[in-house]
Amino acid sequence: MKTIGFAVILMFAAGCVGPGRVTRDVQEPEQMAELVARLAPPGTSVDDAQRAMEREGFRCSRVVNGTFTALKGEERTPEEHEGIDFLKCWRSRDSQLSIISGSWSVAIVHKDSKVVEVLAYTALTGP
Repeated sequence: MKTIGFAVILMFAAGCVGPGRVTRDVQEPEQMAELVARLAPPGTSVDDAQRAMEREGFRCSRVVNGTFTALKGEERTPEEHEGIDFLKCWRSRDSQLSIISGSWSVAIVHKDSKVVEVLAYTALTGP
């Protein structure tokens, strides 16, 4: 009986772990944008991009003629993008060893329902 119980626990644990997310443990906005662009390269439909992001643990909504501030370079210089249509995706930032929590915002810019560019922003949200 103990063997069966252990097997059930092992199967449950393996199912919970599953394959790792591509965007897990990313720290830099430009790296996040690059990885998301691999998941949803230019020309990908917005619907497919949204499904890919949701598999990565993001929640998404569509924004029309909106503004998104991305962070660029080592200094994380804010760069504002205005009047764009984009899929805004966000999630809590992975921080297993840190006591400070954060969040990710990703903008998947699209034209005619096809991805054209990916922008990213991260912020600390508190302890």
